[in-house]
Amino acid sequence: MAVFFLKMLLLFSLCEAEFSEISQPVSVQTLKLRESAAIECNMKSTALKTVWYKLTAGRRLHAVATVDNRNNRSVVADEFQKRFSVEFDSISNRLIISATSWDDVGTYFCGEMHRDKVQFGSGTFLFLKGLKLSSDSVAQQPEIRSVQPGESVTISCTVQGGQCSAGHTAVMWLKNLHASPADIIYSSGDKTNSCKRAGSGERCVHRLFLKNMDSDDAGMYHCVVTACGHVMLGTGTRIIHIDPNAAIFISSVILTICALGVYLGSLVWIIEETNC
Repeated sequence: MAVFFLKMLLLFSLCEAEFSEISQPVSVQTLKLRESAAIECNMKSTALKTVWYKLTAGRRLHAVATVDNRNNRSVVADEFQKRFSVEFDSISNRLIISATSWDDVGTYFCGEMHRDKVQFGSGTFLFLKGLKLSSDSVAQQPEIRSVQPGESVTISCTVQGGQCSAGHTAVMWLKNLHASPADIIYSSGDKTNSCKRAGSGERCVHRLFLKNMDSDDAGMYHCVVTACGHVMLGTGTRIIHIDPNAAIFISSVILTICALGVYLGSLVWIIEETNC
């Protein structure tokens, strides 16, 4: 943890970190295993150097590549050289990952280095789909929940860890994973919340707290669990927003229809009785 904060200080405390001049248009990029990834980064100005960093779900920060715009060359860190490259021009930058693997899952940040400051994009989370992500060992509760404005909801993500201890587990929460763009809701690197021994392994429950909800909070929430090098997807929780005014209106319409049905039924009965 101390190493992580030292790296973050290197990035943000020693420089003036800004986000307004650099854009990463895709917040979550979803691919199949071994597909190639192209992570976009757009800039409003030309910097002396451009950098790429990877932040893993376990909050480990890795320098991926540096682009020297003045000399028109890029340098990729040793651990990423086999499958990573950078395509760039004066106002755009693209990190290319060929034949993606499970180790590539994480959030990628591009940044511009100036003489007196560094500017970073908002990040792109790279998510890989595949059989490895379909696991009965990650369950979410509740499966579906209806809420009214101002209510709060707690979503739980239960992980059956097997031999993998809580110290090697991290959780990220995504909203509307299959939408474009999806949202990164919360990332936890402190291996919360509660873990207990279960047979030969551990059972850990991670929780997402959503407070004072409104219509913008409706959607599908998934936990993404990284445990001992494996990436697993939770079963999902759907949040449905209920407008109380709309509910009252619908109830009124239903009651009106029922009352009208009773009235028409009674009228038909009276007519039949009269004819008899």
